[in-house]
Amino acid sequence: MLARRFALPPVHEAKYEPRQIPNAAPDMVGTAIIRPPREIWLTLLGEMVQMVNEALRRRASCARDASKPLSLEYMADRLDVDDPLLGYLAVSREDGWLQGFVTCTTFTTWHADFRWDSLSPAVELATDHGESQGRTPRVDEDGSLADELQARTARVVGESPLILEA
Repeated sequence: MLARRFALPPVHEAKYEPRQIPNAAPDMVGTAIIRPPREIWLTLLGEMVQMVNEALRRRASCARDASKPLSLEYMADRLDVDDPLLGYLAVSREDGWLQGFVTCTTFTTWHADFRWDSLSPAVELATDHGESQGRTPRVDEDGSLADELQARTARVVGESPLILEA
């Protein structure tokens, strides 16, 4: 099954040079945190892509890193499809330049046959989940957690039988 996105507003680049964006201070002094609505997120897509690429460039200059930037398509999908779309922007107080962002949404699947099943061999759950590092393992050995998640997932949200809420 293929998802289909709607047309988005034009993508505009930032009106400033991304290399001049100041790093946010650890205590966030000089940075404003904003929780914008979806409409604002969509207008910032081009700026977000530039900021991600600049962050990757800065990281690669000081560390060996094989990270790849988030693609325009991936980010456009998240801003268009994720519902609810929650998140924050970090912008410099002095110039209003984008310094960072984070988005999140509830778990969503577009597969009508999706099933929580931690006992399936296809999941390939290992038996050692941290015991050797002194951590308490968290394994759904009897499938009860998966059963509980599946029961909650069975609630259909909205009018589409394909949008499930965990």
